[in-house]
Amino acid sequence: TARRLKKIGRFKYDMLELSIAAGEEKVRYYDKIAKKEKKKLLIITNKFKKTNSDSAIFKQLMAAIEAGEKHMIERANYITQQKMKSFFDEALASQDDTMDNDGGEANQN
Repeated sequence: TARRLKKIGRFKYDMLELSIAAGEEKVRYYDKIAKKEKKKLLIITNKFKKTNSDSAIFKQLMAAIEAGEKHMIERANYITQQKMKSFFDEALASQDDTMDNDGGEANQN
């Protein structure tokens, strides 16, 4: 059973790695989109500035984009931490179960 638990643990670890990699890829993708939108906004704002338009709207939009970007990164980090915590909590629990089973079998012999 220890061998089976090792395989299960390895599988869970591999799944965790894939999940984290996918999360990191999402963060990179959304960061790319946010930067692209900021660039578009800068271009539009420069056009507005040429026509003497107020830049308060620009500042509000930039703040909103940056806040959204920050929240996406924080959310991805939170999800990653929760997955890591869950994985290691499960790993410790299964290790404790293995020790209890091995100890119980040793006492029976």
